[in-house]
Order: sequence, then C-alpha cells, then structure tokens
Amino acid sequence: MIERRLVLEGPVNFRDLGGYETTDGRSVRWGRVYRSDSLESLTPADVARLEELGVRFVCDLRRDEECATAPSRMLGHPTIRIEHLPVGGIAAETKSMAARMLRGEIPELGVEAMAQVYLTILDLHPDSFSRVVARAADPARLPMVVHCTAGKDRTGVATALILGALGVDDETIAADYELTTEFHSLAKIAEVRPQLEAVGIEFAKVEAYWSAPRAVMAAALHGIRERWGGIESYLRGPGRISQATLDRLHLNLLD
Repeated sequence: MIERRLVLEGPVNFRDLGGYETTDGRSVRWGRVYRSDSLESLTPADVARLEELGVRFVCDLRRDEECATAPSRMLGHPTIRIEHLPVGGIAAETKSMAARMLRGEIPELGVEAMAQVYLTILDLHPDSFSRVVARAADPARLPMVVHCTAGKDRTGVATALILGALGVDDETIAADYELTTEFHSLAKIAEVRPQLEAVGIEFAKVEAYWSAPRAVMAAALHGIRERWGGIESYLRGPGRISQATLDRLHLNLLD
C-alpha cells in the first residue's frame, strides 16, 4: 500500500506528492516528488530508505545560515545531488519569529498575513521556485525531494506550484498543505501554546503561523491568480519557464 507520509526516524514531515487527481482526470505519479522538513536529522537508516526510494536529487530551499547551522545529512552522498535554492524573508525566519512571539512582541499573525508572506516570497524568489518546478520536469533528477526547515512555508509554496502546474485543483493543494499540521505542527503547538498564553498572546491570533490551515494556502492561491493570472502564468512570467518544460512536467509526473 502506498503511503502519503513516509515514516522516518528523523524528519517527521516527509511526504509523497503522488496520487492526487488533476482536473482532466489524470493523477500525479507516486514516488516521483517528495516534500519534507529539513534533512539534517536523517539517520543512517533514513539515508538507506531514501536510497531504496531511488532518490537522485534534493532541492534545499533554506538560506545559507540555515544550511551552515544544520547541514544536510545528504551532503557528499555519492549518488544524490543537492541543489541549494535559497528563499529568504519571513517564511525563512522561523526561529527568530518564534522567539519574538514567545516574548510577546508579535500578538497577531493571521491567515491573510501568512498568505501575503507567501506572495512576497514568490515575488522575491521566482528563480528559486521556478527551478524547483524545472527540476521536477527533468527525468534525470527524479525521484527528487524538495524541503526547507519545517516543510511548511517555502516547501508548501514550491509544491503548490508543482501541483498547480500539473492541473491539481486548489482544494486538493490546500488539503495537502494542511497535512503539515498533523505531521509537524501539533507537537510544536502543544509545547509553545502555554508559553504564548503566558505572555498574553491569544493563540487563535497566531495559529496560522504555527500550523498550516488550508485557508492560508487557499488565500495564497487566490492571490497568485489576482497578481499573476494563475500558477502557470507566474511560472511562464516571473519564473521564465518555457511551455516545453511545463509539457515535460506533465509527461514525467502524470499517469
């Protein structure tokens, strides 16, 4: 039985993007593209599992400082190549933002604010995001993994672009995004919620930051349509991806 989430000893949010249906009745192939939280926690058994999956390529969306602080366990692997495609901004500043919230300095960060964060990083980093999509279109780089630190914000945006370009509908993309709450966020929320409340922050007002509610991704997808005309228009415009690359994406990732 094919599983959405692959249980590893280290990363907790390692997931297969396969199985989602497209609006034209096709489906995304299993075992082609994986999304994950950071790979610095991979154990030797986890590395062996990735080798069994046939992983050839990793897109690391973390900033230089993040990579230096928590080096990927795939560095130096003889057959798996890592490409560093850094994405900065608030979505990359998880630790500093969290620390400010825990000091009571950020009392509110809601759904619309988080969606604007995603639109901002799309605006600032079209090259990084379009390269992720282009790598997913290249059979020589498949299977591949795309990840950031938590596997929520930057990875969520990148995988939304892949799924949207393949023709997966908004509701399904938002539901995939929300799975991060179950696999990654709930344990962290249990830890930080009492601390936030102790400094006077109402958790409901910052929940969109700590979890992955589908409303955030839905608002971001709506914003992409308003600002760029849709995912394909974003990729063809700011991302400078050719139609031939998008055609290869469909050819290699759809059944």
